[in-house]
Amino acid sequence: MSTAARPVVFDLVGVLAEPTWRSLHPDPGNAPWTELKTGRLEESEFWDESVATTYRRALRLRPDRLHLLAELDRRGHPIFIATNFFAGWTEGLREQLRRRELDPTWLISSELGCAKPDAAFFAALREQVPEGTPFLDDQAPNVAAAREAGLAAFHACPGLMNEELLEGWA
Repeated sequence: MSTAARPVVFDLVGVLAEPTWRSLHPDPGNAPWTELKTGRLEESEFWDESVATTYRRALRLRPDRLHLLAELDRRGHPIFIATNFFAGWTEGLREQLRRRELDPTWLISSELGCAKPDAAFFAALREQVPEGTPFLDDQAPNVAAAREAGLAAFHACPGLMNEELLEGWA
């Protein structure tokens, strides 16, 4: 694969999208979240339907990140979204991407049955992308695990990641 066409992998919430589910959950402890994000808990056991509806309506891709994805796509870079997330929450996000004629490959922890920073998550990702693929995440343990898996991992800070990142990939 040529350098110009190398894939780029993004985390979802905290990098491409907002808000986090934690802003609406009455008790955002890790136990129920761990079960939901790995597909071992139903959404109805996580929170009630009114909160679920509110979160789906609130969840959006950031406009600056949509621009970044569109520019990477225009330059020929395959886009991957590798996320610790409940797959049922992605419908609206996928529609936002379709309206921009973007069709990234998704790796979602609730579908894989494992979550970052677990090596199994990165093994599934590495089946689809080569060593050295840029990987952006807002969680330091995920960045470290991605580096161990052979990815060129970057800690994505909310205020960074627009044109300055494109310069290194295009």
